[in-house]
Amino acid sequence: MREYERQGYITLDYWLRMKFEKTETPYFEPNENIEWRNQAGAQTDCLLQYKEAAEYIAFFDMDDILFPKNYPTYLEEFSAEWALQPSATSVFYGRREHEFIKAETISEFSFRDLIASLRSSPTVKRGKVVVKPDRYNSTWIHFSNNEDEKTRRTIDNPTIIHVQRPLQKNGNNNITQVWKMEFGPLNETIRAHDIEAIENDVERVRYLDTVSKIAPKLPSSDFYLPIVFKCYYDAFYDDAFDHRRSKHGCPNADTCVLPQRNEYKCVHSHAKYYSGPDMKPFTFHFSNGSHWSWNIGCYQ
Repeated sequence: MREYERQGYITLDYWLRMKFEKTETPYFEPNENIEWRNQAGAQTDCLLQYKEAAEYIAFFDMDDILFPKNYPTYLEEFSAEWALQPSATSVFYGRREHEFIKAETISEFSFRDLIASLRSSPTVKRGKVVVKPDRYNSTWIHFSNNEDEKTRRTIDNPTIIHVQRPLQKNGNNNITQVWKMEFGPLNETIRAHDIEAIENDVERVRYLDTVSKIAPKLPSSDFYLPIVFKCYYDAFYDDAFDHRRSKHGCPNADTCVLPQRNEYKCVHSHAKYYSGPDMKPFTFHFSNGSHWSWNIGCYQ
């Protein structure tokens, strides 16, 4: 991720778990008793930080990919949608599940091959929003519940490509037995010159010195994916997709147990935590000195 940041693709920021230095009264463990891993909190934090700095904010997950259909850039694509409905507070894109075959090593990775292996689900599910931050004050994992639906512009096509189901070339792909779904031919439009541009950039990055040194150390088969997916399925996906009551009650995966691996250290954001004096009805807890830590262990 740091190499992606050096290349200018992303900016990394800390998102801290809620921890208390000390408490005088009993409390519910906040990370376990909050909906969807506090994703709404993270997105609202992003919204408020960039409210006056960004023209648009897309609240997509890391496995959500939107390929602009009518214009070469996201800025032009979003601006065109707002030109059709200038009073809109957000633009809402549906989300279609996809599966694809992933490369086992960086040396054999090809974006062309990945696109060629993409298969679409026939069902478009609840999607994600792109917002004008000066018109938005809070959000949720799909859209703000405080938004007037009449000002939310819904886009039928294109839809977000949700690449939640990567398949191994030589693995057992047990997640396909846990979550059964039909897939057919790719049902999205991806421009050929966009594919070539990304393929060329992948080729460039592949031969960077830092990437060449990291590549041989990366795992070539799934380890955490089936474990995490099974826990997510039990925690909330079986209710959302198969209409069975989830086993964990509150939709949250914080109780997932992940085995530790000596050869790969999970990286988490961490900080120095402080607690203010005990007060009624509120006691303030805060943190300072955010940093990355390799010593906490792997958890959800």
